[in-house]
Amino acid sequence: MRYTQCRYMEEHFRLAASAHLCRLYAVILSDDEDRRFLSKRYAHRLNVAGGLTVETISAQSPLSDVEAKGSLFGQQSIWIIEDWEEASSDWSAYVRTLDRVILSSKKKIKEPWVEKEGIILDLSQEKPWDKETRRVEILHILAKESKVALSDRAALALVRKGGTLYLLEQELHKALCFVAPQRRIEERDVVGLANLLEPDHLWKVGQRVVWEQTLDGDFGIQQWPALAVSLRSELVLGAKLAYLIDSKAPMALWEAAEIKLFPSLLEKRKKMATQFGSTYFQRGLSCLHELEWMARRQSVRYARAYMTIFCHVLWSQEALVCPVE
Repeated sequence: MRYTQCRYMEEHFRLAASAHLCRLYAVILSDDEDRRFLSKRYAHRLNVAGGLTVETISAQSPLSDVEAKGSLFGQQSIWIIEDWEEASSDWSAYVRTLDRVILSSKKKIKEPWVEKEGIILDLSQEKPWDKETRRVEILHILAKESKVALSDRAALALVRKGGTLYLLEQELHKALCFVAPQRRIEERDVVGLANLLEPDHLWKVGQRVVWEQTLDGDFGIQQWPALAVSLRSELVLGAKLAYLIDSKAPMALWEAAEIKLFPSLLEKRKKMATQFGSTYFQRGLSCLHELEWMARRQSVRYARAYMTIFCHVLWSQEALVCPVE
C-alpha cells in the first residue's frame, strides 16, 4: 500500500489495532531531517505495547553490523534502516527476515516487494509549497496529541519560522507553555512568544535556574511572561522525569511521555531529577502559579524581583505566601 500524504499514514496508525499493524513501513522523502523525524515517529507508533528498542542503522553499513546487532537484541527491536536507496541485494534479502522494519529513503524504492508486503509513505513528488502544507498538517497532529487547539494561522506562523520538524515541535511546546491554561494557540501567541524570546538567552534562563540553580542578568517586567514560560517548561520536564524514575515506570510509559531530549542530555537530566526529587519541581510549579497570579495584579513592577522570589522558594525549600487582598 502507498500513501502520498502524512495524514493518511497517521489515520492508518490510529485505526489499526496493535495486532493489525504491518511489519514493514517505508518513508520516502528528500529532506533528511524531516524523513528521520517521521521514521522515528512511526517507529514509536509501532511500539504500541512498549518494551521494544528502536535501533537505527544505515544500509551503507556492512550487513555483518546489523546481523551482529540483531543477534544481540533478538526480536526485541524496531529497525530503522536509513539510506535505503543505497541498499544491496543482500540487504534486501536480510530485511525480509526481520519482524519490525522502517525503511528510510531519499528516492523512490525500486524493490516491488516493499509495496506488496509493506506500507509506504511516498513524498518523493513533494514540491516546495507542498512541504509547508505538510508541516502545518503535522503540527496540527502534534497539537491534537497534546490536547491543545492550534489555529491554521498559528501553525503557518510556526512553520514559517523555519527549522526542522524537531525544532518546530519544540516551538509548539513553548507556545503551549506560553498559553497555558487556555489550551488554544493563536497566531498572536506565536508572534508574541517570538518577540518575548528575542534574544534567545531568555529561554535558557529557566534551564539555568531550575537545573543549575544560578540566576544572572537583569530583566524588565515585559520579559516576565517569557521567563515564566521557560521556567514552566523545565519544571514540567523535571516533574515528569522524577515521576517516571520514582515509579520505576516501564518502557511503555517512557515512550508515552515523549521526552524530546538528546540521549546524553536526557541521562544528565535524569540524574539531576533523581537528586532534586519530585517535591523540588512541584514546589517550583506551585510558586510559579502564585507569582503569575501576583503579576496579573501588578504587585511587583520588575521581573528581576519575581525571579529572585522564585529562586529563593525553589532553592531554599520554603513555601511562597501571597498577601491576601
